[in-house]
Amino acid sequence: RQAVELQRRLQRQQFAAQLLKSWRQLTQAARRKREETLGNCAERFNSDQPKLVSQHAVLLER
Repeated sequence: RQAVELQRRLQRQQFAAQLLKSWRQLTQAARRKREETLGNCAERFNSDQPKLVSQHAVLLER
């Protein structure tokens, strides 16, 4: 009986560890994706900025 208890406890611990590992992987993947998206937005903004500034200057001259 005691062996069965130990076996169950071990299985629960392994399951919990697996769950935690999966959760960490998911959150890391999500964080990476978010940083990527933010990086892409920043790059796009920086590459568009000179264009926007020159358009604005043209409008001001009119």
